[in-house]
Amino acid sequence: AAHTRPGASPTSPGVPFLSRRFVGLFARRVLPVVLAHTIATVGNNISLGLIDPGLNAVLGSMTPAITIVLSAAFGERLAAQAWVAVALVVCGGILAIRGGVEAASVEGAERPFLGIAMS
Repeated sequence: AAHTRPGASPTSPGVPFLSRRFVGLFARRVLPVVLAHTIATVGNNISLGLIDPGLNAVLGSMTPAITIVLSAAFGERLAAQAWVAVALVVCGGILAIRGGVEAASVEGAERPFLGIAMS
């Protein structure tokens, strides 16, 4: 009998990572994360031309708060401590942005709100 590698199938002998099961798993689990990260990185880089990098960093620090709110929206049950942490982060972000959007925009930028949205 011919020797086959572990994970080999009749449709892909010796190449287990090209199996239908692997491709399906990759498409369902990995590809959405890759696409979301790529879109977030491009949006963040575009926002750096529209708003001050300091404001961009403050908005970036609110990512965990946004993540936990989205998790709850999709049915995740969260502890009370998590919600207290989200409230503190949101309050800190509001205080940091309170100085006004005009102070946060890059000189000559015409759309600081677009920069904030893309950050």
